[in-house]
Amino acid sequence: MADGQERPLGLKAEISVTEDNLERLRKIESIDLRSPARSAVETGEIPADKEEAAQLELKRFFALPVLLPDHDAYSLGPSRALDSLWHNFILDTPRYVRFSEEVFGGYLHHRPAPDSSDDYRAGPLAWALPSTHGRGLVAEFFNDVDLDFWPEDASMSIICYIH
Repeated sequence: MADGQERPLGLKAEISVTEDNLERLRKIESIDLRSPARSAVETGEIPADKEEAAQLELKRFFALPVLLPDHDAYSLGPSRALDSLWHNFILDTPRYVRFSEEVFGGYLHHRPAPDSSDDYRAGPLAWALPSTHGRGLVAEFFNDVDLDFWPEDASMSIICYIH
C-alpha cells in the first residue's frame, strides 16, 4: 500500500492484511447500507446525526470475518441500532446476497444466538465469542471507533456464519 494512502474503514496501520483482504475491506467500505424500503433513521432506531457513524460501525462488524479468518465461530453483541441496520440491508436480498458472496465467498447468515443445546455452526466460518468481545475486537483493529454502537453490557448475542 502506498505511503499516505488511507486504510479501509479506519484500519489501524499496525494491522497486517493481505492485498486480497484489503480489497475485500474496500468492498465492505464502499457498500451503501441504506435500505430503499426502510430507514433505521425513519423508524427512530438511529438518530439522523448518527446514521453515517452507524453505517461505518456495521461495516467494521462485517470486516471481522475478513480480519479473523481462522476463528471457528463468533457471536457478537452489536447495539440494537447496528442490528436494525443489518436487518434492513438483509431485506434487500439480491444486493445482500451479492455483497456476501463477493466479500465472504458465501452468504453471511444472521441468527439469534441459540442456547447451548442448539448447533447453528455451519460452513467454514461460524463464530461464537462472548457478546462483549465485539467491542474489544473492533477497537483492536480500527481507529476512532464509536463505542456508542459497541456497548460493554451488550444483551444481544448473534450467531453469524458463512455458508
